[in-house]
Amino acid sequence: MTATVEALPNTSVKGAMLHGIEHAVHCITRDIGAVGKDQRAPEAMGSFKFRGIDDALAALRPHLLHYGVNIAPYVLESDVMITANSALTTVRCEYLLTHAETGTSKKCCVIGQGADRQDKGSGKAMSSAFKSFVWQTF
Repeated sequence: MTATVEALPNTSVKGAMLHGIEHAVHCITRDIGAVGKDQRAPEAMGSFKFRGIDDALAALRPHLLHYGVNIAPYVLESDVMITANSALTTVRCEYLLTHAETGTSKKCCVIGQGADRQDKGSGKAMSSAFKSFVWQTF
C-alpha cells in the first residue's frame, strides 16, 4: 500500500511553528475533523463498527508532516495474562510529541490491550494504545 500526502487547505503553518507543540496539536485537531468508524468486525465478533490503526495513521500523517510534529512511542510496562483460550497483553505506553521547529514537547500516557491465541497480543495492544492516544490527543 502506497501512501500519498496531499497538500492541506489554508492552514496557518507559520503560527504553528511560532507557538510550539501545543498550538501544533490544536491545529492538527482542528484540521483532522471527524474520522468515521468505517470498518466492521466479523459477524462472529459482533459485527461492530470501528476505526482501525490504518484509519488513525491516514488521518494523522499528513497533518504531522505539515505542522512538523514527530511522535515517539515508549512502552513503560507490559503484562501478559494467560487464560485457557488466549493471552491478554496489556501495555502502558507513553507517546512523546515533539515539535520539530521549536523543540517543544508533550507527553501522553495511555493503556492498550490485545488478546491473541498466538504471538500477536503485543502488536494488538500497541495498536490499541496508539489508537487511544490519537483519538484522545487529537
